[in-house]
Amino acid sequence: MVILKKNALIKLLGDELYGIELDYAMLPDSERRATERREVLDIVGGLCEVYGYNRREVQARAQNRLERLLLRKVDNGDWDPYANIKLAELSRLISDLSRTH
Repeated sequence: MVILKKNALIKLLGDELYGIELDYAMLPDSERRATERREVLDIVGGLCEVYGYNRREVQARAQNRLERLLLRKVDNGDWDPYANIKLAELSRLISDLSRTH
């Protein structure tokens, strides 16, 4: 099993939500933004289930991180622009591992 600490998952989710906000800051496509957010939240929900983390807590803390990033209370140098790729890869890896065991 791949080790994934709750704080790392929270950071990845918050960073990905921030990335979605950046992507759509110039293009106000609220339907596409909502779709991307739901897809990411589904991935994180699956990871929370596998690791036994409280999904609502993870989402709430990630939302707090997003708000701090948007308000520039967190250094943007701490933002991971590859969070979406990491979340997708983690989800795929966990899915593959669960099928083989």
